[in-house]
Amino acid sequence: MPAHWRTIGTRSTGTNVRRQSLHPDQFEKSEISLPSLPEQRRIVARIEELAAKINEGRGLRKQAEQEANMLLLSELHRRFVTEETTWPRSTVGDCAEIVDPNPSHRMPHYADTGIPFISTVDFEGSEGIRRRTVKYVAEETYLEQKSRCSFAVGDILYSRIGTIGEARLLTEVWPFALSHVLVVAKSRTGIEPRFLLWYLRSDSIVSQAREATRSVGVTDLGIQRIRSFHMPTPPLLEQRRIVTQLDALQAQVDALKKLQAETAAELDALLPSILDKAFKGDL
Repeated sequence: MPAHWRTIGTRSTGTNVRRQSLHPDQFEKSEISLPSLPEQRRIVARIEELAAKINEGRGLRKQAEQEANMLLLSELHRRFVTEETTWPRSTVGDCAEIVDPNPSHRMPHYADTGIPFISTVDFEGSEGIRRRTVKYVAEETYLEQKSRCSFAVGDILYSRIGTIGEARLLTEVWPFALSHVLVVAKSRTGIEPRFLLWYLRSDSIVSQAREATRSVGVTDLGIQRIRSFHMPTPPLLEQRRIVTQLDALQAQVDALKKLQAETAAELDALLPSILDKAFKGDL
């Protein structure tokens, strides 16, 4: 019960919250209300009943999120696998320039300040890159990668190791270095950048990547292989129509996830509130 623990906390010793400690004798002397045995059983039964409903709510929330993700994956499959046979085909290398800015794949020494060092763990949500938690490297590392490629709006960062299919479209340019990420440079004439982005996320290229991987354990995608992967090239107007529909579906999925996250926070706060009421005799 939160209120009871706050009362006990006032008897703790220590210079700050993290160092506070409670002696067993102090804990044993803490007073609690003790209703009759039948009332205790009634309270326990009621708590367990409500806890079961909370767990059911958590399960339904998780199921709804999984179904939303599956809906998006199903639409990607329909667009880029089922309908692919009706469109002209090309290779990814023909549609975009692909560069590995860190071909040695050595991890640099981190610094307290400097240039942000981006990897797929810094990919956030469906579109973002988390800057607040990134590590930093010396400017020399950034300049070494910059000598191999420069970034532009419309370029795509694409995971080449581990979770294949993670991709982010650059909507702004800022100094950063990369780890285990390929740069799919701004697509050539006739290919919409976000169409290429969605295709790179689809199970078509993911399955090709898995079949072509060089690693038995962690999936590792070589730059030559991704250049050779086939992709559909429908007319530009059709690409834009598909992008509009997929973006709208992604927005709906993101909105659902946000709502589910808010619901999860409410569910997490519900049980402590129930316990508080129960031990105050209000349940």
